[in-house]
Amino acid sequence: MKAWYTAQELSLARLPDLPETVSAIIRRAKKAVWQFQNRAFGKGLEYHISSLPPPRKPRSRRRKTAPFWPTYR
Repeated sequence: MKAWYTAQELSLARLPDLPETVSAIIRRAKKAVWQFQNRAFGKGLEYHISSLPPPRKPRSRRRKTAPFWPTYR
């Protein structure tokens, strides 16, 4: 398994906790200060897999709302 991935590879993987576009992934990487290195060949950066956000727990389908109490006048 690889340890370093480009922003394009991450966008093509369509991971649920990451943006879909390359530019959005780069912006998130800069904001969250992900560990990176220069690519061995060509331009660009590679991001280490340990820098990616951990997967979130799936959300419940039911919204938690306050109970409805009718008011009578």
